[in-house]
Amino acid sequence: MRRSRCGSAHQFETIQMGEAKVSVLHGSREKQKSALDRATRLYDALRHVNRAILRTRTREDLFREVCRAAVEHGGFLAAFVGWHDPESKKITPVASWGNADDYLANILIYSDERPEGSGPAGLAFRADQPYICNDFLRDPATRPWQEEARRRGINASAVFPIRMQSRIRGIFTVYAGQREYFQPAEIELLEETAADISFGLDLFAREEQRLHAEEAIRRYADIVEFAQDAIVGTALDGTITSWNPAAERMFGYSASEMIGSHVWVLIPPDLVRERTETLARVSGGERMVNFETIRVRKSGEHFPATITMSPIMSSAGICIGASKIVRDVTDSKKAEASVRETQAQIRAVVENLDDGILIFDTERNLLQLNPAARRMIGLDATADTPQRVEDLFEHYDVSTPDGEKLTNDQRPLWRITLGEHLHDVEMRVRPIRSEAENIYSFSGTAVQDAPGKALAFVTIKDVTEKRRAEQALREANARLEFRVRERTEELAMAKERAESADRLKSAFLATMSHELRTPLNSIIGFTGIVLQELVGPLNPEQSKQLAVVQSSARHLLSLINDVLDISKIDAGEMEIHSQAFDLGAMVAKVAAIVEPMARKKGLNLRLESTDSAVTVISDRRRVEQGLLNLLNNAVKFTEHGEVRLSVDIMDLHALSSALAPQACARFRVTDTGIGIASADLPNLFEPFRQIHDDSTRRYEGTGLGLHICRRLAELLGGDIDVESRPGIGSTFTFIIPQRRPA
Repeated sequence: MRRSRCGSAHQFETIQMGEAKVSVLHGSREKQKSALDRATRLYDALRHVNRAILRTRTREDLFREVCRAAVEHGGFLAAFVGWHDPESKKITPVASWGNADDYLANILIYSDERPEGSGPAGLAFRADQPYICNDFLRDPATRPWQEEARRRGINASAVFPIRMQSRIRGIFTVYAGQREYFQPAEIELLEETAADISFGLDLFAREEQRLHAEEAIRRYADIVEFAQDAIVGTALDGTITSWNPAAERMFGYSASEMIGSHVWVLIPPDLVRERTETLARVSGGERMVNFETIRVRKSGEHFPATITMSPIMSSAGICIGASKIVRDVTDSKKAEASVRETQAQIRAVVENLDDGILIFDTERNLLQLNPAARRMIGLDATADTPQRVEDLFEHYDVSTPDGEKLTNDQRPLWRITLGEHLHDVEMRVRPIRSEAENIYSFSGTAVQDAPGKALAFVTIKDVTEKRRAEQALREANARLEFRVRERTEELAMAKERAESADRLKSAFLATMSHELRTPLNSIIGFTGIVLQELVGPLNPEQSKQLAVVQSSARHLLSLINDVLDISKIDAGEMEIHSQAFDLGAMVAKVAAIVEPMARKKGLNLRLESTDSAVTVISDRRRVEQGLLNLLNNAVKFTEHGEVRLSVDIMDLHALSSALAPQACARFRVTDTGIGIASADLPNLFEPFRQIHDDSTRRYEGTGLGLHICRRLAELLGGDIDVESRPGIGSTFTFIIPQRRPA
C-alpha cells in the first residue's frame, strides 16, 4: 500500500574530534531504546485491538476500545475514529480517547476537496491510503489545525483508512507528541491495526446480516396467526340455532337477538342466488371451505368474509342443519397485501443471503432450500431439487475439521432432522463435482410451525475466510512476536557495542589526560614568561599575538577539563572527597575568582549570605566547581546590570521529595542577562547543548557546563533547578546537603 508522508529533517550539532563520537553514540542508544519502547507499546496496543475484535459486540464498542488501546497501551497522546457520511461528505469523530475530545468537537473534516477536506484525514480518505505526518506543525495540509495542535503538544499524526465489506467507510487517526515518531516499523503495526479494525467491521456486518435474516424469518412465522372467527349454527330452513361471542363482535347482534331469527338477515339481498345454491349443496352433504362472499352487520355495513360451511348430520345420516365458520377478512384483505410485500421481502432476503437455509419436516422431507444452500452443497441451477435429506448427501462429502469422513447418520443435517440441537458445528464440505473444500458452520433445531407441527430449521454459514483470516492473524502475531524478539536482540547487541565503545572512550580520555594537559600547561606557562619579557623585550604586535595564543590555550584547556570531567562522571570514576569547610570562606573565594571578569564587563557582582559562620561537610572542590560554572555562565550571558549570589541554609525536604529531610545549603545565582525561553528549559542541562539562536552564538563554550553542574549536584546528593524569562534574566538554584550522606 502506498503511503503519504510528511516530515522534516533532523538538525544535529556536531563538534570536532573526540566529542563528535560521544554525541553520536549517546544518540544511538537513545534512538534504539525509543524504537524498542515504541515497538513494544504498539505491539501491546495491537494485541488489545485483536482482543477487542473478539470481545466487543457493537461497532461503537470496538471503536472505543481501539482508541483506548492506542492511547493507554500504544503511548499516543490521542486517537480517534472518524465515520464517513456519503451524503454530506462529512467525516465525524464517533470514538476517541486521550486529550483531544474538545479539539475534535471543534473541528470539521470532509472527504471532498473543500478546505476542510484537504487535511490528513480527507487526503487519506480520498486516496484510500495512509497519510503520515511526522511534523504536524510544518505540514501545509495541517495548517488549519496547527494552533490547536500546538497547545496540546501534538507534533505528529498518522491517518489510516478503515474499510467495511471492501469499501472505505472511515479513518483511524493517532497523534504523537514527538516529531518523526512514525517510522516504517510503527507504520506497519498501525496499518495492521487498521486492517484488523476493518476485519472486525466485516465480522459485525456479517453478523448483523445474519440477525436481520433470522428476524425476517421470525416475522414470517408471526404473520400466519389468524383472527378469531364467528361460529353460527342453522337449521336447514336458515333459522339460527347457535351464535358465539365472536359472532356478536363481528355482526353487532347479541345471541338473544339472533337465535331463532333467520340467517338471511346477514346476507345482502342481491345474493339470493348464492343463498339458494349454498343451501342446496350443504343439504346434499357437501362441505364448502372458505368461499368468499359479502355479509351485513347490524349497522348495515357490508364487509368481505370467508365462510366454511359443514353439514350437521343426524344419527341417521340425514342433514339437519349447517355449521358456519365466518371470518371477517376486512383486515386480512388489507393484510394480504402487506403479507405479500413482506413475503417478497423475506424471499428477497432468503434468496440473497450468503448463508444457506434449509427447512425439513419431521419425516425429513426437504421443504425449503435457498440458492446459497444449493451452491454450498454443489447443486447447479439446472439440477432438480432433492426431496429428502438423504438425497442431499449424494451431492457433497463432509468430514470433521481434522479431515475424518462422516457417515450419513453423523452428518449435521441428519442429526438436526432427528431433533438434535446444533449450534455452530464446523465441518469440512466438498461438493462431489468440485475439488474445492470449504469450512461450513451448521446450526439447527426443531421449531413449531403450527400446533402439533414441527419443522427442522437449518442454517449453514461459510466460515472458510473467517478461519483463514484467524489463522493469518495468528501467524501475523507470531511473526510480529518473532520480529520484536529479533529486534530486541539486535538492540541489546547494539547497546552492548555502544557501552563497550563508551568504556573504550572513557579509558582513552583517562589515559590521554596527562598527555593533553601537560603540553597545554607548558604553552600557557612559557607564553606567560615571554609576555613578562623575562627572556627579552617584545614589540606591541608580538605581545598582542602571544596574548591570543595564551587565551586560546587556556580556553582549550578549559574544554579538555570539561570533557575529561564529564567522561569521568559517565564512567563512574569521579571521586568525591568529603571534608569539613567554612561555607563563607568558600563562597568568598569563588566570588573573588569571578569578580575580575564581572568588573571587566562593567557588571556588579553582589554576594548575599544569611549565615556568616556555617560548616559544610562535602567535597569543597566540586562545590566550588559547580558555583564557578554557574557564576561564569551568568557573567558570560549578561551585558548590563548585575550578577547576584545568595547563600542560605534551610530544610528543603518540603520543596524536593528527592532530598532527605535534612538541612541543605542553597546557592542561588541570579543574573539580568538574556534569559531562556520556557520551551528550551527541558533541554538546558543536556550535554553539548547551547540554547541560543544565531544572534547569541557569539558566546563561547562546550555546552557541558550546566550538564556538569547537574551531575556534580547529583554526586553530592543534591539537585539543581532554573527559573528564567527571556530578556529579564535567569536564576539557577544549586542545592547540596549540609552534611553529605556517606
